[in-house]
Amino acid sequence: AVVSTQSTGERQLEENAKKAQVAEEEKKKLQRTATQAQLNLEEVAASREQTQKELELTSTTLEMEKRERQKLEKRLRLAEDSLKRLDGALRDSGLKVSLEIEADVTTLKSFFEDAAAEAEIQAKKHLLMEEAVRAKKNYERAVYRKNEDMFQARASANGNASPPPTEIVVAVTGPE
Repeated sequence: AVVSTQSTGERQLEENAKKAQVAEEEKKKLQRTATQAQLNLEEVAASREQTQKELELTSTTLEMEKRERQKLEKRLRLAEDSLKRLDGALRDSGLKVSLEIEADVTTLKSFFEDAAAEAEIQAKKHLLMEEAVRAKKNYERAVYRKNEDMFQARASANGNASPPPTEIVVAVTGPE
């Protein structure tokens, strides 16, 4: 009876040792997963901070460009009004307008029309930049979600949890 008790005790001891070993392996896996998750969280936080800085810089730049464009549009409107008044005054004066003055007025008018077209293009430029910033952020989110989905699918297919990729490199170029 003593021998069977001892062998039962030894079996229990061996089973407990195996359980402890399995528990230790699980603990190590969980620690690796937690460490990897922490690294991913830090990377995402750093990426978010960098994106926020870029967005603030872009917003500031766009705001300055918008103010400058508004100033130029105001000056352009004033010049166009002045040109219209000059043209009207010349026609109303009853004086014979020389061909040179008419050519100058026509040249000035075409210049201001070109300047107005350029101002319109510049006005749309900041909208394009805002769209580019939004598109870049959306693209980065989509890539991150895709990588995350692939990791989850791989983990569920393999039945084990290997850490997701730690680095996501996204290159987006805009109009120059």
